[in-house]
Amino acid sequence: MAFIYILKLNDNSYYVGSWRKLVQRIAQHRSGYVASTKYRLPCKVVYVREVETYPLAKKEEFRIKS
Repeated sequence: MAFIYILKLNDNSYYVGSWRKLVQRIAQHRSGYVASTKYRLPCKVVYVREVETYPLAKKEEFRIKS
């Protein structure tokens, strides 16, 4: 299983991502470990969807971003 998620950042922008371990990844975002969100904290999870495989999650992430 894998997850697609969207975060709303403190500058009112959105971050779309996908990962296998959602709780761990959100913790990484919130702790400043992820470079692309590090300077736009705090963040709020606004969308999560579980999908069957990680490649499918990546495909959906790129579809949302385009």
